[in-house]
Amino acid sequence: MSRLLNIIGSQKFRLRLLSGIVLVLLAFLAIRQGGLVLYCSMMAISLIGQFELYRVVKMEREPLGIVGYLSSVAYYLLLLAKHYDYGMPLMIGTLMALMALFVLSYPRYRTEQIAVGLMGVLYTTVMFSYVYRVRTMPHGAYLVWLIFISSWGCDTCAYVIGMLLGSHHFAPVLSPKKTAEGAIGGVAEQ
Repeated sequence: MSRLLNIIGSQKFRLRLLSGIVLVLLAFLAIRQGGLVLYCSMMAISLIGQFELYRVVKMEREPLGIVGYLSSVAYYLLLLAKHYDYGMPLMIGTLMALMALFVLSYPRYRTEQIAVGLMGVLYTTVMFSYVYRVRTMPHGAYLVWLIFISSWGCDTCAYVIGMLLGSHHFAPVLSPKKTAEGAIGGVAEQ
């Protein structure tokens, strides 16, 4: 109990809690508002996430990273213009640009950086853009909440099942507390 009180009493915990509350409120307002506010919010979140991912492999300020950022901005511009069918050609062009940089500057970059360059666009930009895309659908003001309800439900169910029944560790190096039972519980909730 005293350990819990120490954690709650720490300044770092209070700062993280407060910033989390502020971010949830801002997300709620942006999603509720929709339109250009949500569009700009999702683009900003995508670019921030992409920067953080690129920073892990030390390419956040490298030409590879710049190709990724430009591709993400181009993707969002295609969304704004409702040219959804140009997404795949953009991804292929992004991969070609990353591969050209790899070849032309060999051995400066590693193959992992090329993979992360493309993954940064797909994982952060394309995935986050679906919040905006669902919100713009007919009845999207209601449907968009399913994204959050299902992900929170899955996470909560995985956590509870993992805590109650978990004994077989799942990817212990990556995440030591994750269990196979929790993963199954999270998937079963869906």
